[in-house]
Amino acid sequence: MKWALLFLLMLLAMIMLPAYPVEAQPLSKGYLVVTFDDGRDGALAYAAPTLQQDGVKATMFLYEGSLDQGWQGFLNRQGALKLQNTFGWQFESHSMTHPDLNHLSSGQLTSEIATSKGTLKRDGFQPIASFAYPYDTGWDNATVLDSVRQSYVAARKASVFGNVPIMYDRSRQLGPSGCYSCPPDRYQIYGNVVTNTTSVQTLTGYLDQAAANRAVLVLVFHQIVSSGAEEYQYLGSDLKSVIDYAREKAQNGVLESLYFSEAVELLFGVSSFPTSCVLVCLPSVSGVVVAVVAGIAWAFLLVRWNVKRKDRGATPQLSDDLAVA
Repeated sequence: MKWALLFLLMLLAMIMLPAYPVEAQPLSKGYLVVTFDDGRDGALAYAAPTLQQDGVKATMFLYEGSLDQGWQGFLNRQGALKLQNTFGWQFESHSMTHPDLNHLSSGQLTSEIATSKGTLKRDGFQPIASFAYPYDTGWDNATVLDSVRQSYVAARKASVFGNVPIMYDRSRQLGPSGCYSCPPDRYQIYGNVVTNTTSVQTLTGYLDQAAANRAVLVLVFHQIVSSGAEEYQYLGSDLKSVIDYAREKAQNGVLESLYFSEAVELLFGVSSFPTSCVLVCLPSVSGVVVAVVAGIAWAFLLVRWNVKRKDRGATPQLSDDLAVA
């Protein structure tokens, strides 16, 4: 009976804890996370072939409202799915209509944050487990953050930096806005925005810093063009130079390419593809406590039930003297 109870306790822990807190151990190398926002058509025309050729992974933060509108410069649904099915990109949510999240009602927030996730998943995009704040709004708004936490395992914000990028290891945020004494917040992961003024030398410098610090670097691109790049556009030729450099670093064993979902799991131990959630997913330290307490309580109840069952089934035994008589 004791072995049965131990087995049940272990089984409960396994099915209730698909996610686990990662110990703050140093990373073994630098990591590059290439992300794109909005669903612009240059991702398919220029970026995807370049990244595929050099074996670099990419993640698109897509907003549902951009699909099938016929907007110039945007992918349609077929083109976006081609990025996933032909070029191996992953997709995450960037809201439903790309609004300023700080000026929405409760119902509008639900639509933009939670409903967009379900809609994108029904469209066939995967994993849709993380969120990017439109216009970099809402990440410092408690109401918005609460809604994001209810639907996603992580979230990304974005900003433009100089020659020193924001990077992460398991215990710190590194860079100009570093937090050197506190763990990173997985709902406020910085992406480094690339604009038309970001030089190839700046981005290769970012890669060098990620490798040297053994840290995770997240880049954010919007549109890729062949010429005449405007503010949030980047030349395809310059992108190729940067990605070729990343491939060289990877060949030297000091840099590795990750999807955004893989970076979240590496840094925080939270999977975007929870396959072992039989009863409930509890991806946090508090979840661990709840699961352990629940397992102990369940085992205690089983012991009590077994004792009562034995008591009810016990039969009186005659003493040896009476038996002889």
